[in-house]
Amino acid sequence: MVLNGNANDYVALTAGVIQRWRTNGSFLGTVTLAGFGAVPGENASFQNVRLAAVGNNWLTYNANRVLSIWSQRGSRIATTTLQNAGAGTIEAQFSLSYCAGKVFVVDAPAGLWRGYDICTSPERPILSNPVRLGGGQFQLNLHAPPARPYILERTANLTTWTPFLTNTPLAPNTIITDTGAAGSILYYRARTQ
Repeated sequence: MVLNGNANDYVALTAGVIQRWRTNGSFLGTVTLAGFGAVPGENASFQNVRLAAVGNNWLTYNANRVLSIWSQRGSRIATTTLQNAGAGTIEAQFSLSYCAGKVFVVDAPAGLWRGYDICTSPERPILSNPVRLGGGQFQLNLHAPPARPYILERTANLTTWTPFLTNTPLAPNTIITDTGAAGSILYYRARTQ
């Protein structure tokens, strides 16, 4: 059982079902993780109870070193393999923690906690770090869930939005360059399809 990322609910995992309680002990309900068990080793003993919280998302980790991030609604957002992470030992089977952008697991029997840098993606795309490059080019960062299609739109008047890029990011952070940004001031937004 862990506190969620906002520290206002306790959450626990049992075989792909998140149970939630308020910090005062009142039961809030359950959320089923859609597709939990589809990744080999995910629904095995010990792996089906390991849970960590990242903001409003949850992390699970299985015997094959696969880390999954889940939305509050129970959708799997992404998976990644933690290379050289602990997996087969009893210590590794019970270890999973998240702090300051790192996932921690025990790497071996009587071993140390090892931290892995991860980037947790928001469910909706976020644009940041705008830079005018000159020569009619404009650059910004797109933070979006990997493998989810998005549309990047632009406007000069905040009324009529025109799609100028549709893509599927391969990584949670993607640098986007608009080569047709010469002249007027443009505004940008991103949304998932």
